[in-house]
Amino acid sequence: MNWNRTPEPGADLLDRLRREPRYTIAEAARLAGTSPQLVGAWLRGQMTTSGGRSVRPVIPHEGPLLSFLDLAEVVVVRGFREGRDGVGRISLRRLRVAHEFARQALGIEHPFASRRLFYEGGHIMHEFEGANPGPGRLSVDLGGQFALPFSVQELGEQFDFDTTLDQLALRWFPAGRAVRVVVDPAVATGRPAIAGRNLRVDFIAGRFKRAGESIDWIAEDLELDREVVEAALRVPA
Repeated sequence: MNWNRTPEPGADLLDRLRREPRYTIAEAARLAGTSPQLVGAWLRGQMTTSGGRSVRPVIPHEGPLLSFLDLAEVVVVRGFREGRDGVGRISLRRLRVAHEFARQALGIEHPFASRRLFYEGGHIMHEFEGANPGPGRLSVDLGGQFALPFSVQELGEQFDFDTTLDQLALRWFPAGRAVRVVVDPAVATGRPAIAGRNLRVDFIAGRFKRAGESIDWIAEDLELDREVVEAALRVPA
């Protein structure tokens, strides 16, 4: 991809931006393709029907907003919860314990937002399952080598990561790298935007859905390919 990148801020500022609360629970759920109830339960805990116990919050939140790193972890939680590829659906309670296990194993505050999860996570989750037997699988045995379920592993291709020891997410391509839409905490206040442009997807969607402008006109006016506009309109904003 030869998209022109917006100049990046310094490493310290970028780290602050991706940790800064900016998404409501409803926004995070829409972007991640899941429900507000799941996001709220993951972050804050929720009473369950089994024994009346609660799923404790992974990260304590006093306010209603999530950071970009929180959003990245919600995306991975959704992947674990999809239950595809013959892997049973994982409860939030079990995922919360697995998250804590990974946090201690990797020494990272946001382990589900780290590249290391996608490289080391299969073996870490296998160790977790050995120490914490329970329903659902968080790792897949590939002839003695353990990997994350494919519904999680494929998500690693959607993120750019930094090169620090923690290797945390920098930006997210929610529709995959072939689509020129990115969620970058340093661009467009962290909302989905056209890669290389400070141009929010919700602005494009507003012109199409509310103003009734045609895709061809929007593409010409914004100097974008028609395919880019069409792809942007398919991405939740």
